[in-house]
Amino acid sequence: MLKVMAATAAGTAGAALSGSGIESVLAATPNPSGGGGLAGLQASATSSTPRVVATTAGTRYTTFQGSDFDAGGSTYTWSVSGGRKFPTNGGFYVRRLELPQNAVLTECKFWFVNPTTLPRCVILSGSGDFTAFNSVASTTAAATSATVQTLDLTVPPTTIDNSQLWYELDFESGIATDTGIYGARVGWLLNPGMTLFPNPRRVVDGFATPFTSGVTYGPLDATQQVYPTAGASGVPAGAKAAFCAVQSYSSGVLTIFPDLTTDPNIANFTATADGPLSLTYMMVPLSPAGKFKIHSYITGKVSVDVWGYVI
Repeated sequence: MLKVMAATAAGTAGAALSGSGIESVLAATPNPSGGGGLAGLQASATSSTPRVVATTAGTRYTTFQGSDFDAGGSTYTWSVSGGRKFPTNGGFYVRRLELPQNAVLTECKFWFVNPTTLPRCVILSGSGDFTAFNSVASTTAAATSATVQTLDLTVPPTTIDNSQLWYELDFESGIATDTGIYGARVGWLLNPGMTLFPNPRRVVDGFATPFTSGVTYGPLDATQQVYPTAGASGVPAGAKAAFCAVQSYSSGVLTIFPDLTTDPNIANFTATADGPLSLTYMMVPLSPAGKFKIHSYITGKVSVDVWGYVI
């Protein structure tokens, strides 16, 4: 009985659709590639292994398909297939970003195919009258590929100011006619606050280079870990300050200040005795490149461990 009822319901629904015009709309869906259109895309998908792209905790994302990109010039021509856009005489294609005011743009990926050329992917900002124009981040593909490849842009944390500027993604295909943009994704923070690490990253190693009183050290790079191995610390260029554990085994004071600024000659770290470890958690202000300096009034081992950062 249940099977009979289900079959009857399905037949009724089919009849309703056939009279509504929806069937004819689906049948007439444009498909420049000559394939199966939306139905073809569904049929070719791999259901057992869904494609997952890594995300960052606390980050919001906006994803665009290639057909969302508009031609940057009136002479450019293109074809569209299932949301993918293929320039047919080269050129560049742009997608306007509409992010919330004061959001912080932190990530960007492009997906494309490029059998014979090395396209360039860019994030741009500019003023309404085009008197201000800036490349926020840009990267050129390192190799050609006839299959889809991903290009990650290194994005300095950029606060969105819609009152002054516009922002857009720019896919520059050059003169090639066989390059296609499949899509792009941007990541952003709305109320970033402080980002904390699960473990410390040492950026100043007092055991490797003990300090001498009266010497200014730096610029020191908060974005680069020096111990136990060298590499990125996790602090991005563009962070306003790093949350650090500053420590010393010798008495004295330190003045810690951003690179590219004048030494204020005001101590902001104090070690009161020789021998025991003196440790203070503090915000270390950074230059736009993520660097700082230390004017030492300590002779001995001084170390700085980063535990997080503020954008």
